[in-house]
Amino acid sequence: MKTVCAFVAKFASLITLKFSCFDRVIFKGHLPICYASAFEKFVDYGLGIKRCEFAETVAPRWSERLVGHARHYASQRGRLYEYRQGDVDKDVWAKAQLQEQGITEGLIGILCVQETCSTFKLRKAEGRPEFHSCPVPQRVLYY
Repeated sequence: MKTVCAFVAKFASLITLKFSCFDRVIFKGHLPICYASAFEKFVDYGLGIKRCEFAETVAPRWSERLVGHARHYASQRGRLYEYRQGDVDKDVWAKAQLQEQGITEGLIGILCVQETCSTFKLRKAEGRPEFHSCPVPQRVLYY
């Protein structure tokens, strides 16, 4: 937010109109592993670990690390970190935080919601375990 304000201040004489609104930004990452065999190659050769080790140890550890970072990030900024299950209206939640906290800029809070998303699960197969795509309840972080 400070970068935008610095930009506006620097070029104020050239700006004729400025829009402000409440919205969110969605960051999406991409790994070319949209199907199970590509994900298996990523785990086997990209990460170089056993599939069962990834599913049972590595992935849960990474998940906990992301959630831990979100908690710490919110705490450092004096903002709320909240975990919810079920159907949550994120806009209503964010607007309530704005009103209750009197926030004018920066992070509003971090909402961790249990949602069903498509992911890869490990299952027994002939020869060695293999990944298959299926919907699974997961934690989704909204900053």
